[in-house]
Order: sequence, then C-alpha cells, then structure tokens
Amino acid sequence: MATVSAAIPTSWVGRASEWFLLRGAEARARSYAPEQAEVVARLHRAAAGRLLTARDLRDATALPAAAAILREAGALAAMALLVARDPRVQVLDLDPAEVWDRLMASIEGDPALGASVARLGPRLGPARGLILSRRPLEVDALPPAEALALLEGAEAVADWMLALAEPRSVRRLRVARVSRLALVAGGLVAGAAFVAVRSIQPSNVARGKPVEASGYWAGSAPADALVNGQREIPWASGTARGKENWFAVDLGQPHVLQRVVIVNREDKYAKETFPLVLEISEDGQAWEEVAQFDHATAGRELIWAASGRVARRLRVRHATFAKNIALSEIEAYGRPR
Repeated sequence: MATVSAAIPTSWVGRASEWFLLRGAEARARSYAPEQAEVVARLHRAAAGRLLTARDLRDATALPAAAAILREAGALAAMALLVARDPRVQVLDLDPAEVWDRLMASIEGDPALGASVARLGPRLGPARGLILSRRPLEVDALPPAEALALLEGAEAVADWMLALAEPRSVRRLRVARVSRLALVAGGLVAGAAFVAVRSIQPSNVARGKPVEASGYWAGSAPADALVNGQREIPWASGTARGKENWFAVDLGQPHVLQRVVIVNREDKYAKETFPLVLEISEDGQAWEEVAQFDHATAGRELIWAASGRVARRLRVRHATFAKNIALSEIEAYGRPR
C-alpha cells in the first residue's frame, strides 16, 4: 500500500511554513502514480465544490439541504484520500461505508497522522454517521443548534481528508511556491521601503508645543488647539479684535525646517483672515517675515517651503495686525538642529 508520508502540521509555525514552502504537499504529489494523481484530482475537485456549496447553504440556515450535499462531499473526500493512500483500490466500485472503513483502517496505524487524528477526536464518529446516513430527514429532526454542530464537525473532517489528498501536480506546486515566496519577498521589500521613508520623512515638530496668542475671541479654545494634530472645523482657535492679532509657536529649540503648513479656517469667513504673514525667530524678539499669503479658500493649506531654514519660533499674524484671525492648525516639518 502506498502511504502518504506527509502529515498536516499542527503548530502555527508548521502550518505557515507548509503554506509557503508546500513541502508536505509536494511529497504527497510525488508519491502518486500518473493515473492515481488524475483520480485524486478529479475526486478532490468534486468534493471541494460540494463542500463549498454545503457551507453556503449552512450559512443561509438551510441545514437539511446543506447536510444532503455534505454527505456527498464527505464521501468523495474519503474516496480521494483512500486513492491517495492506496492506488490499487477501485473506489468507484465500493459503497461509501466500505470506503470509509478501509480508509480508517489504513490511517489507524500511521504514526504520521496520529496527531491530526487525535485533534479531530470525537468528531470522527458523528461525521461518519452523517456521511453514511441513509435517513433523509435525520437533520430535520434535530434542534437547530445540534444540527449546526453536527454539520460543522462533518465539514472539519471533510476538510481534513481533502488536506491530505493533494490534487495539484508537482509542477503546479513549484509554481505556487515561487509565487508565494515572491509575494512574501515583495511584502518585505515594501515594508522595508515604508520604514525607510518614514525614518527619513520629517515629523510635525510643532505638534504639542507651547503656543501663545495675542488674545482670544469670546468662546475660543486656547491656542494649544492649533498644534494638537487635528484640523478642526470650522476653526480651532481665534484671536480677539485688537491692535495685534497673532499666534506664536515655540518649538523648544532651533529646528531645521522643510516646510510650514498653516491650515486656514473652513467657513464663509475664511477670506477675512488675509493677508496673512508667517514670521520666524530664534529668540522671540527679532522676527523675520518669510511668507505672505494674500488669497485662499476655506480650508486651504498655506505652505511655506522652508528649504532648511533654521528657527525656534514661528509667528502667524494678520499682515496689518488690524483684523482678528482664526485658524484650524499650524504644522512645522523638520528636525532638531
């Protein structure tokens, strides 16, 4: 008798390794004679198709109909595995009960399958009863929960038998192995590229830093809301009307900046923010104007390309100091000097 030597891995590491490398599947495929492989593949396809249909019906709570199709799926799966283990058996000439009994007899003394058989445990008996049953109303008479448990157990046994009967050729398995390893390699390369990009991409160094305001509009949130990483709508913080209207962010130490992003308010008053000026400073006393924004639409990002300029403090103000301003967020991207 030709015995399938490769058992189903029981640990998650073993299952993952088998999924990628397909060593057990290839060992089984290599052990088949050409005629044997053809019969196994034909029976396997028939069983797998019926099993899928049975699952669909079970999920739709059509349990008796699922059971009827599952009986065929289980019988075909047993035939596929028996042929895989013994090519001399003419399974199409045997009734399902004889197929099952011969299959179990061939498995009982196989140490390679001991662990997986033990894992199925008490499911084997009920699965055999369902697959070999000639009573069409058997499942109809059961409570729904009991019927569902019976079908799920039988499906698990059918899955186990199909997993041990390899329908693919050695060539197809090799192609599948190369494809899966290429997929993993591509994922690793993409992951490494993502990490590399993230490691060199500047972060928002203004987030969570101290912010001051010239004053606050009644009911406005504190200026800290401008550096919380959230672009609030319609706006996060606004200044009070007065002689000066500005927000100033202290980055804590000098930073080499790549860009500064000012997110304007997003409502019908957005254009009243303009003209808007961005200034930088190292000491908070001497300010240098680096950008002025004259036109914008609600919610527009106002971006200053800093190109490596060094600054510790940023100040956003109305160009004439004459009007109050309200913004959604202030972001600064760079790294400490």
